[in-house]
Order: sequence, then C-alpha cells, then structure tokens
Amino acid sequence: PNQFGYEACLEILDLIDHAAEEDLFLCVMSGGSSALMSCPVDGISLEDEQKATDILLKSGAAILEINSVRRHISRMNGGQMARRIAERGAELIGFNSVSNPPTRDISVPWQNYFGTPMGPDQTTIQDALNCIQKYDLWKRLPSSVIQYLTTCGPAGETPKVFPQNTYYQINTLPDSAAAAQRSNLLSPRIARHSRNRRRAPKSRNIPLNPPERPFRSAIPRRLCPRRTSTQFWPRRYRVA
Repeated sequence: PNQFGYEACLEILDLIDHAAEEDLFLCVMSGGSSALMSCPVDGISLEDEQKATDILLKSGAAILEINSVRRHISRMNGGQMARRIAERGAELIGFNSVSNPPTRDISVPWQNYFGTPMGPDQTTIQDALNCIQKYDLWKRLPSSVIQYLTTCGPAGETPKVFPQNTYYQINTLPDSAAAAQRSNLLSPRIARHSRNRRRAPKSRNIPLNPPERPFRSAIPRRLCPRRTSTQFWPRRYRVA
C-alpha cells in the first residue's frame, strides 16, 4: 500500500459517488488489488495499513488469511467497491484473469466469482480475528486495526453476494500456455531477437510443459531482482 494507490482509490470512489442508475461500470482485474488498492476505513491511517500489511506478510499466514484482515479494514477490497456501485443503483460487469483451471469458454459468465474490490468476499470478520489469534498478532498489529475489527460488528462485514453483477474470466496462465503451444509462439524467430543470443534455445521448437504446469520466469533478474510468483519458462531456457 502507498500514497499513490490511496489517491487513486479516492478518485475511483469519487467517480462512483457521482454515478447514476443508468451508468455501467466495466471493471478489469488481474491480481494484486489487495495490495495496490489501499484505502483504509475511517479511523485507520494509511501508515497503519502499511504496518499491518508488513506484519501480516511476515507472520507466516496464508494469503487468504492475510486478505481476511486486509479486506475488512478497506473501503475498496472484499467487494466494498462493488457495494458502493450497487448503492448508486448502477450496473457492474467485471472481467478477471486470475484463476485455475483454464477458462475454456470466455463467453460464459463466471457464476462463482469472488474476491477483489469488484466481487463478493468469502471471508468474514471472524476469519480476520481468527488469523490475529492464530499468529498472535494482538499486540503487534496497530491498535487502530485491532480496535476496528473488534468493535465494528455486522456493519463492518464485507458483502457476500452480488446477484445483479456479471463476471467473466477472460484469461489465465494455463490459457496463455495452451495458446502458445497451439500457435507455435515460442519459435526460433523470437529466440533470435533475444538480447542474450548465446543462451537462446537452438532447437526449432521450444518444448512447452503441459498447460497446467508452471514455467520459470523469463524476466531478467537485473529488471526484477526478486523472484516472481508467476513462472513461465523451463529452467534450461531462462533468459537471465
């Protein structure tokens, strides 16, 4: 979370607050919204949200446990943005590209979509409190976060359903891998344009792993020194 994300969220909320019933919101999400769309509820400062995020990430908690806390202290995440749109009477169509298994047919609405600022949340305030208890974070998290979660009551619960909204899954990592495999995208033509030609593959076709198996990242370490969570290339074909 940072000041730039916070200011961007305020602009989004202002746009929503000026919407009317005849307005339609098209929302595209591709992961990372819980971290980037930082807009804490009243009584919790951006600095406190940053501290809470850092403590949660280092606590050993799973991502869903971390999100159970982050979503319930946010004015955007956990479907809070979609709730605000619904309160204006406007319609929302959401597009998301983070999920498994492969999409198969992107023209069919995604019936069980949840998470992110635009979808319903499957976590509860009790899940957030359980996370704090499980990892002994009562005295480590900012007092404003603890106070809010223990006193907000049902009014602070995230929305659980949006029957009026429509969601589509437009692409996933397995989709991209399968498409590359079908189209022979990874060919010597691309390899010849590699900045590191000596390490580019010499075979006519790069043998892709099955779509359901991840590949190691091809992002040069000089551009992204930290290991990325998304993996694309087999180890022997890493660029850097």
